[in-house]
Amino acid sequence: MFQLNQQRKSNKQKLLIAFQQKLSQLHFFDPACGCGNFLIVTYRELRRLELWVLREQHGKRQDTHLALDITPLIKLEHFHGIEIDEWPVRIAEVAMWLTQHQMNREFARQFGREPDLLPLKSAAHIINGNALVLDWG
Repeated sequence: MFQLNQQRKSNKQKLLIAFQQKLSQLHFFDPACGCGNFLIVTYRELRRLELWVLREQHGKRQDTHLALDITPLIKLEHFHGIEIDEWPVRIAEVAMWLTQHQMNREFARQFGREPDLLPLKSAAHIINGNALVLDWG
């Protein structure tokens, strides 16, 4: 019976790891992103889903030494947008960084430390342009 439980736990761990990997490979694109609401909500909810996966994998750890191996894999670079007006592009970029910070704080509440992301190197790819004439590739 003990061996069966261990196999189930091992299989669950493998499935959770595979699911987190799959989540980390998704990319999202909004060709008329405005201030980035779709991208922001999508990023936030994916990070929440990833937090659930990490909690299922590792439990709720408060010991920072144990939490060093726990890393969120969903990146801002996987979120892309085009907006015709420049000001909403800047708002969307800042809003994505703020959302990342909020989710990192949530990660810290769950696991006792924030991911090391400073200096800000990552950013969502939101460009100022006309989606009707730009090459999306």
